[in-house]
Amino acid sequence: MYTKTEIVLISSPVTYLKYILASSIVKASLYDNALHQVIQSLERISTLTVSLFNTQFAIDEDKCAVYVAPSIIGQYVQFVYYSEGAENPFYASSNLNAFITQVLKWTSNRISEGIYLTGSECNCDYLRTIQPGSFVYEDQFYVYHGESFDIRIQSPPTIVNQFKAYYLFINQEIIETYLNNQEKILNRLGVITSSAMHDDNGSAKLDVLALYDNMYNSTPLQVAFVYIMLSDAMSYDVWIDYPSGSRTL
Repeated sequence: MYTKTEIVLISSPVTYLKYILASSIVKASLYDNALHQVIQSLERISTLTVSLFNTQFAIDEDKCAVYVAPSIIGQYVQFVYYSEGAENPFYASSNLNAFITQVLKWTSNRISEGIYLTGSECNCDYLRTIQPGSFVYEDQFYVYHGESFDIRIQSPPTIVNQFKAYYLFINQEIIETYLNNQEKILNRLGVITSSAMHDDNGSAKLDVLALYDNMYNSTPLQVAFVYIMLSDAMSYDVWIDYPSGSRTL
């Protein structure tokens, strides 16, 4: 038997594991994909239902399917289980429609290359460089110029060990405002800062996503989520999460 670990962005109350279970032992935990650590273990119950608390999960061992609460949709969950390595046929069939949907979405809206954050030449903890790149939005190809991301002017956290989130994105409103139409060069990304400081970056992420829904009507091309915490040394600790759906299938 082999130990299998899957980290899944939950998109449905029922998730099929990639491999057939070789044991009834399955562990599930809410997972912080930016900090790469478990947030909270979920309690397994025997009833196969989606009417669960967000601290619970259930397993259909015949189909190797995990049931979770609908309120967990949009969060990452880590599954740890045992398998002989045989692929789960239900995983392939259940994900076919989702895969086709993602392909159609990805061909119309995607980051082609670049547009990621790196350390700046000054090696300052408050400054990052967003690299130039290219992207497709609503089937139109554009080039991104690149810019600096200065934490000092982005309303940084001011309380030690508290997080703020920064949502970097491209949408129709940003293109209309910051695009050089002649050369198809975008000069700025959209940035939304969380409205408050939070104990964890999951809450900070929900904050910026809710702000986006209140501010814009067009579909976002998600570039990155940046999480910043003020450390005990009064410096900025930075974590960056690149949504894979914007960059890969």
